[in-house]
Amino acid sequence: MKKCHFPQMHGMVRFLCLALVMLMLVTAVASCSDEKTPPVDTGTDHQGTEQNTGDGYDPEAAPTPYLEDFGGYEFRVLTRGSGMWTSDDISGDYMGSIIAQAAYNRNEYLGERYNFSVYEYKADDWVTTARNTALAGGDEAYDMWSFKMNDMPSLAQEGLVYDLNTVSCMNIDAAYYDQSLRYQGTFANHLFFLTGDLLYQDDLATECVAFNATMFDELNLESAYSMDMYELVDAGKWTLATYTELARMTTVDKNGDGAMDNTDYWGFCYEPADILTLNIAAGNSLLQKDADDIFVLNSTEKQINDLQKIMGFLNSGYAVAGNWEDSVFTRNVQFTEICAVMDLATFDGEGLNFGVVPMPKIDEEQKNYNSFISTYGSNCITICTTVQGEELNKVANIIDLLSYESRQSVSPQLNKYIFGAYVLQHAEDVRMLEVVFANRRYELCYLWSTGGLYSSMISVCEAKGEGLAGVFDSSKGAVEASVARKLERLQNLA
Repeated sequence: MKKCHFPQMHGMVRFLCLALVMLMLVTAVASCSDEKTPPVDTGTDHQGTEQNTGDGYDPEAAPTPYLEDFGGYEFRVLTRGSGMWTSDDISGDYMGSIIAQAAYNRNEYLGERYNFSVYEYKADDWVTTARNTALAGGDEAYDMWSFKMNDMPSLAQEGLVYDLNTVSCMNIDAAYYDQSLRYQGTFANHLFFLTGDLLYQDDLATECVAFNATMFDELNLESAYSMDMYELVDAGKWTLATYTELARMTTVDKNGDGAMDNTDYWGFCYEPADILTLNIAAGNSLLQKDADDIFVLNSTEKQINDLQKIMGFLNSGYAVAGNWEDSVFTRNVQFTEICAVMDLATFDGEGLNFGVVPMPKIDEEQKNYNSFISTYGSNCITICTTVQGEELNKVANIIDLLSYESRQSVSPQLNKYIFGAYVLQHAEDVRMLEVVFANRRYELCYLWSTGGLYSSMISVCEAKGEGLAGVFDSSKGAVEASVARKLERLQNLA
């Protein structure tokens, strides 16, 4: 499984940080003015997607709730055990606490304004809990589940979450939902989960390459290309071939004993799932969609050739499969690390002198740098089908309001965290992260667990590339059968 290590909360640090933040933000709720308040129009019905597609629709506009008073509604959210909906996954440092406080203020402000409350419940066995509470119904049920995106397709095919395309009182065209990633989440024109400003795990789970700036200078790597790492990116020369050559130059037997171990310099340490990360970076995906929004196997010659190049890099002898017992990168003996954005805070906390660049292109002919989002690290917005009648309108409106207000108050704090000096050490790193975020995508076969493609690629990587040529031929039937089963389940639900 792709790593996605969320820094854990340390009790005393959290208390001190929140105390400082409360001093800074204690007046935030009281100071909210009507200019920032989403307008209330009690003379109209709920605002739906149908009304959002006309020429006059502004995707940045505040939602118009159909009620001024939600009657004390208790909006219940079930999350994974790590509590990844209310922002404490990145707390334990000062900025993380500011984000957590901003989310708390958002909930309190909107709750007082529209008379509803937000409750989060955490479960380590979240999928089992979700199913059991959905079956029990009543007071045991939840309004929204916020799990990993790849948890949702199976729950959706059981009829446990709404197709959001059918929830007319939800503004899914709004800018506070991530429109660039919305299309990737659909299957056969069904949309069971969203992401956006209400959540930010997809931002923190976006992958990049961190490099050891001290090693770059110590080994005089700039002399090889007459460019630093950032200039390589700008010139379009940050490619898989360049990565391989830099990994060769930074794999060094430091003590000269003729054996490479965890005390020597390594160019790159990888895990098997990185084959998917690098494949996305090359502009590929194992699955693509046809004109009917149905998944089909993407067995182009380009993709197969690119995967062979990727396996050549991973088996070049300058990379080691799997990290040592303790992190190689944080011990200053590894030049590069494919990591999630959230891991940059760990590197900063370790006092490392590091920089950030996007994933490499497959070659210089490739137009854009592309980034992979770890589905394992990305929570989502859903509405449970236990919500019925008038409550559905309320829940959809509450999600809209929370999402809009998050765009105004929480996302700016998150952007400071991601793109600011709280984590990044060099001005150029801000620009590089903007490149990272410009072209992001999920791997559909992982998102929808289709045809065993994900596990097949992991097996190929663990086998040092053996069997790569036959994966696509052997997977075609499995993908078609998997897609057919998904379609049948959805048709049965209808």
